[in-house]
Amino acid sequence: MPKPQQQKEDRNARLQRVLVKYCPELEGSSYATYPLTADKWMQPNEQFQGQYLFQASPHNVGPKRDHVWGKGPFGIGYYHLLTKQPYTILYTKHMNTAPSTCCTGASGRHAYDEWDDVRIILFQRMSSTRRNDGVAHSDMMGNASATAQAHYHFGQNAQLVHGIVARNTGF
Repeated sequence: MPKPQQQKEDRNARLQRVLVKYCPELEGSSYATYPLTADKWMQPNEQFQGQYLFQASPHNVGPKRDHVWGKGPFGIGYYHLLTKQPYTILYTKHMNTAPSTCCTGASGRHAYDEWDDVRIILFQRMSSTRRNDGVAHSDMMGNASATAQAHYHFGQNAQLVHGIVARNTGF
């Protein structure tokens, strides 16, 4: 039976493998290794190792290490993986590549599960307040809880209003 630390390492390695499978732009980059553990996102107009983290390029001229090409707040070009924008670009592309599970049996289900794991990680990263997958997960759970609370309270208020109207009008 594997030890808990070994299981965690195996899970992290599996998630990194499927991230690269669906997002080849992440391959070989130490800035995208699962799990991210940094304290903050950098901004595209900041410099890192003497280079700006956004490099304008109206055309995709091929892969650029540690960068993702796409449209973002600074225009079209290459966004470094130290910024949040590449994950928005990757998420948008990823959402158009869902595998079909129709008539595929267990293999289709496995492919969909991997695709969904990547979808969740990309969504968490693009929505996170910090460049940290643990924080990203907590942020997502907090947002989900707040949304559920808001829907619950809205429903309660609607019931109260309906009750008052029914009482006062006889309906």
